[in-house]
Amino acid sequence: MRNFNDTAKDTLDEWINFLKNEEIPDNPKAKGLLKAKETLDYLKMDVKEKLSYDARQEDKRREASVYESTYVIGKIEGKIEGHKEGHKEGHKQGLEEGVKQEKIEIAMSLLEQNVSSDIIKITTGLTDTDLVNLRHNENQ
Repeated sequence: MRNFNDTAKDTLDEWINFLKNEEIPDNPKAKGLLKAKETLDYLKMDVKEKLSYDARQEDKRREASVYESTYVIGKIEGKIEGHKEGHKEGHKQGLEEGVKQEKIEIAMSLLEQNVSSDIIKITTGLTDTDLVNLRHNENQ
């Protein structure tokens, strides 16, 4: 270390410079150098500064924990709510499709018996367009 000329050319030189002069470049390339500097800075603090620093760090950890747990809980609740809504919507659509299919089957049966379009529309609630499409599909 005595032969080191205070010029860091590589990551080993950065560490040597840090150990010799307690200096660190703005953007060190050596792994762990920033963490080492933080630790050294902490060790240089007096007791009052350490207590204040520790309290601030604990507050940061608590805030991060609260945020993370709130985020995770919210995400889980959102998934559950979305699943329920999707299930309700799917059930509703399934019922609507079932009712529509039943109306079509009744209309097809009535068409086969040559019942008038007006009676079929009244009975099933289908439109003229629906009946035209049914007749077209029936003829194919």
